[in-house]
Amino acid sequence: MRFFRKLKWLFGTYLLPRHIATVKTENGILSFNSKDRTLGRALNVDKEFESKMMKRTVDLLTKNGDIKQKKIEFLWMWEGMLV
Repeated sequence: MRFFRKLKWLFGTYLLPRHIATVKTENGILSFNSKDRTLGRALNVDKEFESKMMKRTVDLLTKNGDIKQKKIEFLWMWEGMLV
């Protein structure tokens, strides 16, 4: 399945003329530049971007008692990405 998502990203997004691509991911609905090989490939192929790292961080902070609640809303901006 991952192989087919790679092919779809390569031929359906990356090789087309530059445009804003939008995909549904674990992080929500995100838009990115179609020529962005790093972020675009991660969002199209893996369907997530650093969500495992965010969950691990929340678990660690909860375990150490730094935060009281498990449910936290993330507002995070990285190179124009708002999650």
